[in-house]
Amino acid sequence: MVEAMGMASPWVVWGVSGPLAMAYVYYGVMKLPRGMVRLVASMPLMVFYIRTGYEFGTVFERGIYSFFFIWLTSFKVALLCWDQGPVADPWAIASFPRFLAVMNLSLQIKRQKFAERFKKASVGRVKPSKHTKDSLNGASHVVVAPQENETSSTTRHRNGHLEMSSDNGCTAEDDGDGGSRKGVGWMALLKAVEASQETPLVVLRLLFKFVFLGVIVYSYKYRDLMHVGVLALVYSFDIYVACSLIFEGIAAVVSPLMGIELEPAFDKPFVAHSLADFWGKRWNLLVSNLLRVSIYDPLLRILLWSQADLHKSKATLGLQEHSQEAATISAPPNYAFNKLPQLPRSVATFACFLASGLMHELIFYNMTRSKPTWAVTFFFILNGAATILEGALRQNTKLRLPKVVSIPLTLSFILVTAIWYFYPPLEDSGAVEDSIAEFTYFFESLHKLVVRS
Repeated sequence: MVEAMGMASPWVVWGVSGPLAMAYVYYGVMKLPRGMVRLVASMPLMVFYIRTGYEFGTVFERGIYSFFFIWLTSFKVALLCWDQGPVADPWAIASFPRFLAVMNLSLQIKRQKFAERFKKASVGRVKPSKHTKDSLNGASHVVVAPQENETSSTTRHRNGHLEMSSDNGCTAEDDGDGGSRKGVGWMALLKAVEASQETPLVVLRLLFKFVFLGVIVYSYKYRDLMHVGVLALVYSFDIYVACSLIFEGIAAVVSPLMGIELEPAFDKPFVAHSLADFWGKRWNLLVSNLLRVSIYDPLLRILLWSQADLHKSKATLGLQEHSQEAATISAPPNYAFNKLPQLPRSVATFACFLASGLMHELIFYNMTRSKPTWAVTFFFILNGAATILEGALRQNTKLRLPKVVSIPLTLSFILVTAIWYFYPPLEDSGAVEDSIAEFTYFFESLHKLVVRS
């Protein structure tokens, strides 16, 4: 398996066929009437993505490819059939290079910063209207200026997009201690992490994570001596550090080149005080946002469509008409989700976890090349059910735990369920062994290269 790391041919082929596939979508599919016609025309592309995944030789390559293209890109193509999703952003759709970057690199533009760009570009000129020229990038097309919704007690937005986890009635600040962040140490930790997001420290942060990943890989030499819980914790750090390195590395290159600010992929998951806080607002936010747009919002609309409350309170909920203008903005409508019935929200939330489980099952199948065990699907089903139960308890009781208790409980639940259902398929298939061998080979080769130089 390690010898396959030298095979660059699949990536060379993908470097040519990937942009051609996106050109087919941009110049072909997008010219068709939106809806099922576009979706049918996109089906060959989905088959192409799945078929290409078999060509990669290492576990790491197959995992990365499956996540970015078989999952994220395929979902974005499907959403684009109805002019929805991150790629329907007016900035991204304005030119093919931008479209290609947002599609293949899974970029999510930070909506608030995008709106600020319009304001800055309009200084000394006419005040931007609903239809605004994208003068910042020199384009002559007409784009729809993003709307900045006011935050109220019943509406919570995060970085310009709706929090899917708001259906449990809690936010990151609503932690049971009155909403305040108590303790000097706690404040110092959060400020230090937030400060590291500044541009001058991005390279240092990436370097630190890269070294930390090397330490994790080195520690696998002693994994036979580790307790199962400790080993699972090391696996979890490995996944988090490796994924954040990839996402932040892409952002560090693309942001200055294209002059945009991107949504973070992670938001301090180690301080999550509830399951909803972890899955909806801190862990893999690109997936959370994509699931919200593709599954949560549409399913919730369907479930609520027959209820009189939806029609009576249309102005309060801020529902937008499905016009061409509204559809080009990836930011969601200004829903007051806490006022909606709990059952539809729970069903929509569970559907997101189920979809995530099925996509992880597909990724695991490509990584392990083994028959699906459905264990990872059950992992997400279990966490989805627990998240819904947690939200119901918070909404119907006054039970609130301090962060010193809720954070360890939350992380422990996720870790224990991962030990039961998430990691066994990878261990039993030998994918863990192969992945460790691949990373060990990489760091040993890098070490030899540095020593020689």
